[in-house]
Amino acid sequence: MKKITVRGVDIGSGIPKICVPLAGDSPAAMIREAEKAAEMPCDLLEIRADHMLPSMYLDIDVDAKLIGDVRDITGKPVIYTLRTLDEGGWAHLERREYLDHIRNISERTDVDIVDCEAFAGDMYYEPDRMEIMTDMAHASGKLMIMSSHDFDYTPDTEEIVRKYCAMDNMRGDILKIAVMPRKEEDVLALLEAARVFSSDYSETDIIAISMGELGSTTRVCGGEFGSVITFASGVRSTAPGQMQADRLKQALDEYYREK
Repeated sequence: MKKITVRGVDIGSGIPKICVPLAGDSPAAMIREAEKAAEMPCDLLEIRADHMLPSMYLDIDVDAKLIGDVRDITGKPVIYTLRTLDEGGWAHLERREYLDHIRNISERTDVDIVDCEAFAGDMYYEPDRMEIMTDMAHASGKLMIMSSHDFDYTPDTEEIVRKYCAMDNMRGDILKIAVMPRKEEDVLALLEAARVFSSDYSETDIIAISMGELGSTTRVCGGEFGSVITFASGVRSTAPGQMQADRLKQALDEYYREK
């Protein structure tokens, strides 16, 4: 794995780092959640901006202040995510609008990591466009999480590996795949894909999540297969199967203590 350190947090070393999403419907609600998250056992915070109104998240001054306030309150690295309808979020932006928004977030805020959708729900796979967004983030000293979400099913192992490889070729710093299992074999397929990619293809850090109750074990054991960040619910959950942060921390400590 590559060495990534963000504000003193060594991502990729030790057990998976816990990220708590903030999903309030306004900056004030996000701040209230951040104040509670500051007392939780977590390593990073994620601002899920698409849970706010467009008039809020499209105002870069609002974003910049919110990001700064969350960093001041928690002292932790901040991920900015604007998840669109294509990948299970609430934002509806044209592709050009999305690119311009990521440029503004990268250039005009103090966020640590930007999370961008790599495939737009597989409707628009544009590697050149993704490389542009990655370059914008890097030029401003930000890291890029490239993400792919599927809330309906789990592709086979080979397809998941291909997605990791595609995101790696687009120079993402951390590559995230989250899928929905329908049977236990789906959970194993995701973990095997994570293992194969990390051992045979690349040293780039990954996140591997099988959602829902069936896939909840991946939020704990994923580190054995290369996954470096796991997500816990704070005030509210933003994905099926998220555990409360304190419960997840306990499970991680117990699991990796035995390794």
